[in-house]
Amino acid sequence: MGRLEELLEKLKKKEITKEELLELKSLVESRIEELERRGECEKAQKEAVILGIVEGLLQKEK
Repeated sequence: MGRLEELLEKLKKKEITKEELLELKSLVESRIEELERRGECEKAQKEAVILGIVEGLLQKEK
């Protein structure tokens, strides 16, 4: 299991730390950029949903 999958699993279980949320945000942003570069906009949009969830959780942490 890759790091992205590991962090997503922790997110689902609500066992993720703020530091892990920041790492997940970075990984998802990179993945979105890569998908857009390859022209896979539909997949990038799905990843953007995850990014929105992560950003929302980070806002609550403040």
